[in-house]
Amino acid sequence: MDGIKTYPIIKFNGQEQIKVFDDVIIEFSLTMMLHNRAFVTMQCTPQALEELVVGFLYAEGVIKSTDDIKSLTVNLERGKAYVELLQDQQFDYIGQYLSAKKTVTTACGQARTIAYQVMDTPPTHTVIQNQSVHMEQIQTLMKSFSKKSIRFNQTGGVHSCALCDTEKILLFQEDIGRHNALDKIIGKSMLDKMALHDKMVLTTGRLTSEIVMKVAKAAIPILVSRSAPTNVAIDTAQASGIVLIGFARGHRMNRYT
Repeated sequence: MDGIKTYPIIKFNGQEQIKVFDDVIIEFSLTMMLHNRAFVTMQCTPQALEELVVGFLYAEGVIKSTDDIKSLTVNLERGKAYVELLQDQQFDYIGQYLSAKKTVTTACGQARTIAYQVMDTPPTHTVIQNQSVHMEQIQTLMKSFSKKSIRFNQTGGVHSCALCDTEKILLFQEDIGRHNALDKIIGKSMLDKMALHDKMVLTTGRLTSEIVMKVAKAAIPILVSRSAPTNVAIDTAQASGIVLIGFARGHRMNRYT
């Protein structure tokens, strides 16, 4: 499944009407089954679903590493991901998760049977700055980042996210949800056992507190977006030790922390 479906449409340009075919992003519903119980349903693009599951479980505090996962299988036809965690975990997280009060966030692209709780499990550490980057390097990376957004260029219907060092893009994902795209990046980095203390995240999405929290939990020191931050995102980044950059477009950018 390539994630794109073509529809016949009528395009209006002033008084002119043209019949054309338009590429539209596919919205896929994925239900995560945790120990054979429906845990959460996510609206996403149907790519990198294992990475999405791992990144989501990590952001939610369900797992601390991929070593906590006994098995993970995605059935694309049924729209389900089956996850089994190791049996020697310290507590029954599923029951605690389902019964606890959650914080509802601006998680676009994520229609969940339970509320998103990244803000309920904040990082317990400050990100240590092991990375420095020049403005020119960010500009070069953002230019490469924009060129990689194939599905956005085709459909305009996705957010993009990348993991980089100072020289090049290492991982890249697109999804209808900016949170999903980031979860896929973090999940892939965990599966590949990548060190993150000297990396940075690039995103097209607005910078809200839960996005900053995800990056802080992964101990990534720099977060860059072409979009705007919120005040809580700035405060969270400041408290977490993250360099936060917004409106990174062309030769311009704003450094908030």
